Amino acid sequence: MAPQTIGAVYMNNSGMTPQTILFDLDLTLCQPRCAPDKLVAEAFDRANVNQYCTAADLSTVESESLAADANSELDYYRLCFEATAQQTGVDSEDALGVARAYQAIGGHSDVEFLPGAETILSDLKEGYSLGLVTNGLQEIQQQKVNTLGIDGVFDAVVFATPEIGYKPDPAPFRRALSALETAPENALHIGDSYATDVAGAHAIGTDSIWIPSAPSDEGQADTVPEPDRVFNSLCDLREVL
Repeated sequence: MAPQTIGAVYMNNSGMTPQTILFDLDLTLCQPRCAPDKLVAEAFDRANVNQYCTAADLSTVESESLAADANSELDYYRLCFEATAQQTGVDSEDALGVARAYQAIGGHSDVEFLPGAETILSDLKEGYSLGLVTNGLQEIQQQKVNTLGIDGVFDAVVFATPEIGYKPDPAPFRRALSALETAPENALHIGDSYATDVAGAHAIGTDSIWIPSAPSDEGQADTVPEPDRVFNSLCDLREVL
């Protein structure tokens, strides 16, 4: 049975079907195999340090500026744990030890496909140019791509960096589309973040399908620019296949 294609139904505002589909990575195609809070707790335990932050705390301090300041994966984690220590009024001298333990656990790169993701990629690969555009430290993101075994699935992969610009900056989207020789209006971007995926895609004139990763995000669906479609999961892409 031939794979179905998104172009069978989906058309943009100009009545065109996409030639290229871009994907975000984290919480769009994959998720951590182990609960993030468990990884953080284990890191503090291994480092023999009283836990002073949670996975949610780390998420609040993770930023492009920290990634820009880091010279390695370990250094990035150190900066993150230092930032959470400062936020909670704790001495940050143990941040390096906790960061080493966190890196040694390796859980941050131990990811699994979200439901439907592997099949969707396989089906779309048959008829479309596929690209990956992801924020985050390249060293970490590449490990996730390797874990999932999808390096060969994409015709272009862009790891956003300070030099290129981070989503929602249009630059990483433009770089991917340039490599794929696709005009923005002939592409479609799929991601979980309104702020980075939807806003970034629309900034260059590319349609977006938004799959919010948290229920609290859904209220942004009416924000300008509006996503062209909003789905609950990748499985819902079958509605336009």
